[in-house]
Amino acid sequence: MYRLFRSELLKSKRTLLRPTLFIGAVIFSVLLMIVANLAPDALEKSWEHYTKMIFNMWTISFNTLGISLLCILTEYTEKKNNTYRSIYVEARSTKRVWIAKLFALAFYSFMTTALLTIFVCILALLNHLGINTIISVLEMGGITWLTSLPIIPIALFCAHNFKTVGALGIGFLGFISAPIMAPENYWIFNPYSYGVRGVVPITKIHPNGIVLENTSELLNTHTIIVAILLALICFAIFTLVTSFIFSQREGN
Repeated sequence: MYRLFRSELLKSKRTLLRPTLFIGAVIFSVLLMIVANLAPDALEKSWEHYTKMIFNMWTISFNTLGISLLCILTEYTEKKNNTYRSIYVEARSTKRVWIAKLFALAFYSFMTTALLTIFVCILALLNHLGINTIISVLEMGGITWLTSLPIIPIALFCAHNFKTVGALGIGFLGFISAPIMAPENYWIFNPYSYGVRGVVPITKIHPNGIVLENTSELLNTHTIIVAILLALICFAIFTLVTSFIFSQREGN
């Protein structure tokens, strides 16, 4: 399995996949600088506010359309190089190939979220924000990555079976449904809402961008644990189900 995982990572060399990870984190960091500096003087603690707001935007955009884009690029690389069949012969198990691919995408998701977290921490330090803000940024980065995991098998399955249209379609559906369902009691039924709802107790910002009152039920910190546990359970289930379907369709 480790060899297959390494093989998946090596295949991304000299492709658009790795630059895309870096560019995505940079774009959001630059966006943070622009918005925070243009904020009206009347808005107190604008840097602290927008530092947290950026993760609210990241969970809505990267955990939906961003991961779909990564899966599309991964499938494009596979089809272009025609590497699926050669790996099947070596691995003797299409399930292992699929799982290794999911782990590689989980690693890419971790790397781009880590880059964003590092960039935001640096900006926070340069603007003299306290250690509590830095800790909050690290917490939001961890929650964002963990809650992105169940989305990966969904997006890759759509990219593999329904091509670019399917992957973008499911990503756009998540992009629309995540902020709508996140504040509701039924958010647990939508994996795309896990990240959006999970960071709310830390950002203290509603998914629609409005600052929450201290008495809001959305600030319940138990939601963080629930979101992470649901994400890990769904990731395991979706990985098993999609790997089984993949192996059946590929005939191994």
